[in-house]
Amino acid sequence: LLPSLVEFLETLTRGIHSEIGEHGVVLWYDSVTQDGQLSWQNALNDENKMFFNPCDGIFLNYNWSNKTLSTSVLTAGEERKEGVFVGIDAFGRGCPGGGGYNCNAALQEITSHQLSAALFAPGWVYETQDRNQFAENNEKFWQLLEPLSVSFTLSSLPLVSSFCCGAGKRMFVDG
Repeated sequence: LLPSLVEFLETLTRGIHSEIGEHGVVLWYDSVTQDGQLSWQNALNDENKMFFNPCDGIFLNYNWSNKTLSTSVLTAGEERKEGVFVGIDAFGRGCPGGGGYNCNAALQEITSHQLSAALFAPGWVYETQDRNQFAENNEKFWQLLEPLSVSFTLSSLPLVSSFCCGAGKRMFVDG
């Protein structure tokens, strides 16, 4: 079964790259080990590397430590370490820093290893804080993360977007 799964990941990744190009990304979630067991590693290691190899990256579970981040860097290698997306749980369930407005502590640790981050459940702001102060609280949450985030600059046109922050009373499709 596992060789077939790895072959599927290779085929999926090739197909996504062929159809979508550089913007198509296939990520594996840290949950299955090389022997087929459900066992979160909280790291990229020898137990899950076989699933990382054919993909563009891996999304690590959020119960990591400094030691597991170091293991992930060594396992990925310099050329692929940015493809390791380390989970940050905004609710703080076992996540270093404790989540909430302290997600920046977790992000600081992740960036110190030059790994990427994957933020889980940023709805924490809406679900746990005063909804009458949502805009201010949401801004506070993201401003704490911003100094540690990578900024991207447009390098070519056209720019196409259908982005919505999801805070409103109406729904629009394609603008």
